[in-house]
Amino acid sequence: MWATRARVAAVASTRAAPTARAAARAPLCAHRSLLAGARLLSTRSGGRRRTTTSSSSTSTIDADNDQDGDGDQDADEPYTLQTFKDTYPLAMAASRFRAPATDSLLEGAQWWESQFLIPIRRTLSNLAGKGWLNGRLTDTSAEAEKDSAGNDMDLYIPDQFIAGATSGITALFRMLSTPPSPAWHRLLKPELQATLIRHASALHSHGLRPTLTLVSLDNVAVRDIWFTFGDGDVVTTTLNRAPVVETFGALSVLRKTRLGGQPIALYREVGFEYAMERGDYETDDDGKLVAPPIAVRGRMIKKGQVVGIDVVADAEIDVTISRVGSTDNADGAGNADADGDARDATVWTRTIKRPILVRFETDHFMQELPETGWRIADIDNWRASKMYD
Repeated sequence: MWATRARVAAVASTRAAPTARAAARAPLCAHRSLLAGARLLSTRSGGRRRTTTSSSSTSTIDADNDQDGDGDQDADEPYTLQTFKDTYPLAMAASRFRAPATDSLLEGAQWWESQFLIPIRRTLSNLAGKGWLNGRLTDTSAEAEKDSAGNDMDLYIPDQFIAGATSGITALFRMLSTPPSPAWHRLLKPELQATLIRHASALHSHGLRPTLTLVSLDNVAVRDIWFTFGDGDVVTTTLNRAPVVETFGALSVLRKTRLGGQPIALYREVGFEYAMERGDYETDDDGKLVAPPIAVRGRMIKKGQVVGIDVVADAEIDVTISRVGSTDNADGAGNADADGDARDATVWTRTIKRPILVRFETDHFMQELPETGWRIADIDNWRASKMYD
């Protein structure tokens, strides 16, 4: 979506709102931004809607359509308005984004781990990830703006990245109100794209149109940085879904799955995950997988990585589901215009006003960011909440 060391579509400052200074330095962010020319969302818009639910909207609501509890629409169940509410990646009913699966490991932690050890280790992990990215991606060219000591004033994390992420989130909500197109692939990673297309297609088949309006976006910040190291044939995301087979404390976990047609052991320690192929992972005398030694982790790092960055922001989003070309409103009132032509009728609306979480992810790369740059891989932990299923 955007990368570094050339042109950029950065249009926001590192803090809550854009400034003239940030806009002037926008070209520091990327060599092939897919958001070039994107306009920054204004912090407020007129004609704001409030949360309402039409009295007859329940006519399109069936029972819960997630019978197996995995958070996805079951194939043999009809798609209903309730399906949209329950399984759309942007969490519709919650007052906060979903909890990631990694939080489940914290439930048995001792108080001293929860209060001291775990926060410290997460902070150190994020600092290491930030340093790794800044060392490779910060613009250190002669044209980059310097402070009085000659240091770069804009680091890639958070400065340049937050500018691009703000543009990316703005573009995301504009896109979700339009029919699927090739532009979706340029902004979304494949699994999230496929899910959003399924929702859009199902709504369309029922004569319904979703409109998601980003009214405001403030306090955009980096929350966590994630790495998955390993061969490019098996490592495509930081959000691999696999069951836990061993845990090593509250922040280290080992899972086993198949990626690229072969068995893979995934060992994660805080924000760093290593995808080990057969021959790389070891077992103890009882046949249980063990945490990989440093030498094995080093070999995985040399094979390249996918990087994910969780961004949080305070957002206000108006969500409307309309029936296309209807002559009646949801309450039965006439809905034709002055010429008698049908207009869209509102079926359901909601205003979401809370923090949202968006994970931006790269494709696999070795040294420099791939041409695809950063794309959106998750919204409100829709995928991250199911990683350990």
